[in-house]
Amino acid sequence: MAEEQKQETWQEREERLKKEFKKYTLPEFFKVMKDKDIEYFSIDFNGCGDSGDFEDIYFVDEKDVPNNAELRDEAGIDPEKNMFNMSDPEDRKLQNKVTALKDYYLDPLGHGKQHIWTRRMYDNGIKPESKYISIQEYIIEVVDQYLNAESIDWYNNEGGHGTATFEDGVLEIDGGTYYYEENGFNFHFDSKDYKEKANG
Repeated sequence: MAEEQKQETWQEREERLKKEFKKYTLPEFFKVMKDKDIEYFSIDFNGCGDSGDFEDIYFVDEKDVPNNAELRDEAGIDPEKNMFNMSDPEDRKLQNKVTALKDYYLDPLGHGKQHIWTRRMYDNGIKPESKYISIQEYIIEVVDQYLNAESIDWYNNEGGHGTATFEDGVLEIDGGTYYYEENGFNFHFDSKDYKEKANG
């Protein structure tokens, strides 16, 4: 008869994920950043209500990326034009030009578009998992893996937010989670206490 596998408690799982992150993920991450000559990136994440998103990855300082009005101007869009009709080929072309310009300014050297083989290692007997992904996807996976290892629930219920920044060989992940706070109250009025006044 096969021996029944013991189920991990959530505390055991959290400890294992933290250990795997430090033992396997971080060394690989720093090696990938060095091999791909990536010296800087920044990415924000936001979530709530059982859903969360990682936003644009900046491989340059945010101040070096033109704002939306500047991008529209560079794309040759009339400043008076506020709406795009995406079924109009000319409008679609202009909108695609703005998107392409923003992508270029966010990542002028194309770091995020490079691809790598990454190998996720486990300590609990699960076979290693290899896959070919873009650097952009890889960065998101590493940050997400850290948040899961620390049991930081940034996308359920009230959610949370944060920023991951890599600079000068240091990965820093900062953020906060939101919690709903209820301040209860209860009032109890008995009509017997007011009977005389009501009759008088």
